[in-house]
Amino acid sequence: MRRTFILLAYVAVVLVGSDGQRQKSLVNTDYPCSRVPPDFKSDRIPGDNGLRIQVLGRSERYTPGQVYTISISGTYPNQKFIGFMLVSVPLNARDESTAMGTFQLIDSTRTQFATECPHVIMHTDLQPKPGIEVLWTAPVPRVGCIEFRATVIERDDVWLKDDGALTRIFCEETGRTENSKFSEMIPDCCACGSADYQMTFTGKWSRDSHPKAYPTQRHLLHWSDIVGATHSRNYMLWQYGDYASSGVKELCDSGNPQAAEQEVQNHSQEVRSVIKTSSIWWNEPHGINQQREAHFSADRRCHLLSMLTMIGPSPDWCVGISAVDLCLPNCTWIKELTIDLYPWDAGTDDGISYMSSNAKSDPPQKIHRLTNAFPNNVSSPFYGKDPVKPLASLKLEQMSGKSGEEGELSCMGDDSGNTGVGTIERPWDGNNLSEMDKQKPMILAGPASSAAAATAAFNPTCQLGPWSAWSACTTTCGLDGIQQRVRNIPNNSTKCKIKIAMKRRFCMQTECPVNDTRSLVVSSPDEDIHPT
Repeated sequence: MRRTFILLAYVAVVLVGSDGQRQKSLVNTDYPCSRVPPDFKSDRIPGDNGLRIQVLGRSERYTPGQVYTISISGTYPNQKFIGFMLVSVPLNARDESTAMGTFQLIDSTRTQFATECPHVIMHTDLQPKPGIEVLWTAPVPRVGCIEFRATVIERDDVWLKDDGALTRIFCEETGRTENSKFSEMIPDCCACGSADYQMTFTGKWSRDSHPKAYPTQRHLLHWSDIVGATHSRNYMLWQYGDYASSGVKELCDSGNPQAAEQEVQNHSQEVRSVIKTSSIWWNEPHGINQQREAHFSADRRCHLLSMLTMIGPSPDWCVGISAVDLCLPNCTWIKELTIDLYPWDAGTDDGISYMSSNAKSDPPQKIHRLTNAFPNNVSSPFYGKDPVKPLASLKLEQMSGKSGEEGELSCMGDDSGNTGVGTIERPWDGNNLSEMDKQKPMILAGPASSAAAATAAFNPTCQLGPWSAWSACTTTCGLDGIQQRVRNIPNNSTKCKIKIAMKRRFCMQTECPVNDTRSLVVSSPDEDIHPT
């Protein structure tokens, strides 16, 4: 009887000791260089099982020196995991010993640096957790793309590594125009007609928001005149990664807008609207946190918006946007958009602070962002541990959109193939038209200078034929699918002002699978869907 008791006690000790050893080894920080959990008898599970790495916020690319929040979490309801190991490494790296950027702990009770591999972030305990977050400071400029990779221990017998959403590629925002094929990368705009906008610029630069080295001479504080345009992809007012034009140099160096305005006018064939506002100078009680408004329009050809204004006083610093596309992939116009504006250097003056003396850059440098780590100089007012706060914001609001009514997006084009003002196709009936309706074909066809033009537009021989079948959906999953159908004039008469009508509608589709590129296209009902 005594021997039996001793044997049972020994077995119990072995079991408890084995489990305790495993628990200890999973928390031990000596092993994670390979990111393979120790003492696992089962192989890793393929896929990500709904777990994912995320860069919180709307960041699609990183700015060197800026700080981002990185998380690991599940996508299923109440999904949890007990352990993890996270690294940031060069793109396609086989050796993970080289870290890209630096991690910082948010909650040291749940996350820690691995002792033997300090570039690895890992768990502190094996308690179930819905997710973890850490801070990550992006590396210096010109590093390019990096990868976040994660091992996740979901249960004692289930672990996953790097597959699917457990790898996240994050690329440097080097300025889209550093790619010589940038203009070719801008998609054609498929929205109908044109759109009118109101632009509201709001200054946010103050001693409270940006206290470091803030100028004390109030009479020098200002925003220069705003210069901007809606333009085609064949012309760029300014671009990250390019050298400043003489007009941009003059505006960012001294606040003089005349040369920049002239440059826009010299490219009038590629510009639809020229944007110009007056400057903002310090006054009580608002300082320079004031607003300026402007109205402009965009169309299918000139659907990009650029603008800039100088921060004064400064060596050659401006804020602005470059080639923001107002045309959405679903063939509608942006309704409302607010953009935070951060400082950038025109590359024409080497001054490091607001009040630096003139120091011409020789040779000139390319336009680049000013961050909390670049330039790496403590005299920079933006240098420090905290990310740079926006100096201003830009709000865009669509005032009117000429793109269809009655639940349908409809475009009508002339014989040049350019799409005119969006409208609804109705059967021709010359006897039942209001005076306003009689004018619509003249608008669609362009300026009409005689009654003969109106007569030609309403010629019964110009009636459009039947609608074609709906085309296939442009995407196989997600929310941006479009279908279209057209009507043509059967006899292709040269007297007709209107040659084609087009309708578009959204496709209602299945959600894109995480690990499967196949999906079923489910078209929307027969009624047209009004884009919102």
